[in-house]
Amino acid sequence: MSEQEQNKTGEQGQTSLPDAHAGKEKPSKPRSGNRISKVGVLGCLLGLTAIASVGGLGWKGYQIWRQLPTEAQLMTQVHDALAPSRATHETILVLKAELNDTREQYSRLVSRMDNLNRKLVRLQGSDRSDWLLAEAEYLLRLANQRLLTMRDVKSAMTLLSQADQLLITVDEYGLFPVRQALAEDIAALKAVERFDLEGTWLKINALIGRIGQLPLLPPNGFTPNQPESPAEETLASDDTWQQHLETTALETWHAFTGQFRIRTDNHEAVTALLPPSEELYLRQNLRLMLEQAQLALLQGQEKLYQTSLANAQSWLQTWFLNTGPEITAVHSQLSALQQVTVLQDLPDISRSVVALKGYVDDLAEQRLPVTPASTKKTSENSKPATADSSEAGQ
Repeated sequence: MSEQEQNKTGEQGQTSLPDAHAGKEKPSKPRSGNRISKVGVLGCLLGLTAIASVGGLGWKGYQIWRQLPTEAQLMTQVHDALAPSRATHETILVLKAELNDTREQYSRLVSRMDNLNRKLVRLQGSDRSDWLLAEAEYLLRLANQRLLTMRDVKSAMTLLSQADQLLITVDEYGLFPVRQALAEDIAALKAVERFDLEGTWLKINALIGRIGQLPLLPPNGFTPNQPESPAEETLASDDTWQQHLETTALETWHAFTGQFRIRTDNHEAVTALLPPSEELYLRQNLRLMLEQAQLALLQGQEKLYQTSLANAQSWLQTWFLNTGPEITAVHSQLSALQQVTVLQDLPDISRSVVALKGYVDDLAEQRLPVTPASTKKTSENSKPATADSSEAGQ
């Protein structure tokens, strides 16, 4: 027999042995084997079901995972979602800045209203010292003007004294330097050599008023011809031709000698007379000379003053009749006026007005309202707003 047949017989013998023994076993053993096979089949089914469910869940999860967005898409969606909020934040920052500007403008308007209110209260007379200081400053400026333009020392002294009385009425300690400068200006004015400026000006003005009464030189040294009476005319008509010839010759002589003037009061060269129709020119020219002397007197021009009076005196001697008490009095007054010294060294009295102006300015600065704290707060609040906007841009 071959090896295959031997193997088959061996297997059959082995299988037959259990069958022989099987007839001797109890009938309950075949039932347990059937139960085990059913449990195994059930377990296999459950396992397959579990595997299928896990696979289905895995496949479903894979599908879900594929549908999920990527990280870049998520970032884009986040940025898109935050864009409206960022725009709203920037709008809020702009509104904050505008609010800060509005607060600053409001604070400035409040400050200006306070200043105007204080000025209005002062103008209404609540602060009487301000009015007194303003009046004193006006008097000091007027004194400087009188001294510089009119060289009127007396008026300047009076105005300075009145300003000093007003400062005494105010009675403030801060005015001590002002009163000290004012006292120095008054002392400087008292040291000036005085003369009667108003009196001198009035004397020249009185001479101007007498010009119309001064006598001019006559056109000739002869007595004017008197008109003949009617009786003489009738007698002349009865005269002979010789008498007519003598009369005609005499009239011709008077007409010829009327063109000359004989002066016996001096030995100077005789100047040609102007026609009688120009008498107004003679008097008006003398008036202008005296008015020029008045102007030089007010301006302190010594040389022009003396020259004007000398020209007026020479004009009188040349074109006016130098006999009689009227012209003699005029000459004596002109000589006395020429002795007046017009030129004076006037001091500078502007120290007091400068000191008072500085005091008034300092007082006005002290009364100005302090800058409100709201302006500083708004400026500090504006800094974080700009920082937030820079961070939002980043």
